[in-house]
Amino acid sequence: MIGVLGPTGQTGTPLMAALERAGAPVRALAHTPESAARIDYAGAEIVTGDVHDAGVLAGFLDGVTSLFLLTAAAPDQVDVQNRIVDAAVKADVGAIVKYSVCTSAADSLDCFSRWHFANDSHIERSGLPYTILHPHTYMQTIAMQFAAGVRTHGTLAAIPGPDKTIAMVDARDAGEVAAAVLLKAEHNGDKLLITGPEAITYADCAAQIGAAIGKEVTYQQISREEAYRGFAGAGMPEWLCDGLVALQTKYDTENLNELSDAVPRLTGRPARTFTDFLRDYPRLFA
Repeated sequence: MIGVLGPTGQTGTPLMAALERAGAPVRALAHTPESAARIDYAGAEIVTGDVHDAGVLAGFLDGVTSLFLLTAAAPDQVDVQNRIVDAAVKADVGAIVKYSVCTSAADSLDCFSRWHFANDSHIERSGLPYTILHPHTYMQTIAMQFAAGVRTHGTLAAIPGPDKTIAMVDARDAGEVAAAVLLKAEHNGDKLLITGPEAITYADCAAQIGAAIGKEVTYQQISREEAYRGFAGAGMPEWLCDGLVALQTKYDTENLNELSDAVPRLTGRPARTFTDFLRDYPRLFA
C-alpha cells in the first residue's frame, strides 16, 4: 500500500494519475471533504483528516509500505514533517519518498530550503529506507507569481538578472517521477535532482510567453524591496514574502542550471520544455 500525503496539489495530482495508470494500491490523506472530492482515482482509499492529528496520522499509516511525504510550506513544517517521520517509524512503514527542494541546505538564504534540509536530515537519521527528491522550480510557479503582471503591464518582473538561468521543471513531470520512484521501490538513500531539459532565464520566459499569447512581454529586473512589496500587496504573509524574496535572490546569486536526466530516465519520455508548458496551458497568461 502506497500512502500519499498532498494528493491534490501541483505534484500530487499527476502523481496520483500515474499511480492509477499503474494500478497501484493507494491510500491518500485529504485535509477536507472538499479536497477529498478532488482526488480523481476511483480505486484509491481516501482518508479525510488533519495531518496534525496523531490519531488520524496513525490510522492513515497503518499498513502503508511506502509513504510519499509532502506537506504545505508553513512555519511549522519542520515539526510537522518530523512528527510524520517518527509516526512512520512507529507504524513500521517500509520506506519514505520525501519531496524536498533542489536548494535544500542548512545555510540557505530562504526558509523553505532550510526547513527541507532539517526534514531531510531527520529522515536520514530515522533508520527508514528512503529516497529524497530534489525538484527544481516549477514552470507553473511562473504563472502563479507573474501572470497578473503579464496581463496588466506586459512585464515579468523579478529579482534575478536577465542572464541568470534556472533549470525549471514542469510540475507534471516532477509528479510522474515521484510516482516512478514509489513504484520502483528501490530506496537506498538516494537524493534525486529533478529538472527540465533546459536552463532558461526569466527573460527567456517573458519572450516565450509573449510569443504564445501574441503580445509583447518584457522582463524587468527589480530590487528585493520592490519584490517584497509586490508579494505583500498580493496578500502573502510576512514569512512567505521573506522566503520568496530570498529564493529569487538565490537565483540571482547562483547559476542554478545543473540539468538532470531523471525525467526521461524514470518516465521513459522527454521532459517538458517551457514551450511545451505554454502550449498546454495557453490561457494562463492571456
